[in-house]
Amino acid sequence: MLDDPEIPDLLTPEQAGELVGMTKQGVMKLIHADRLPARQVGRQYVLRRSAVADYRETREHL
Repeated sequence: MLDDPEIPDLLTPEQAGELVGMTKQGVMKLIHADRLPARQVGRQYVLRRSAVADYRETREHL
């Protein structure tokens, strides 16, 4: 079930930070500034891997 292509890869802010070279706090600032889309599930935020990859790509072109 976890390998189901219909279920998107989800990351925690800490995991997203590792992918883009930021701290968890930096990722949380981007989430709260609506610069990185995320969903809150209970007390935890989750981000789509594709959204994090898009942000990283955009950031690299600056």
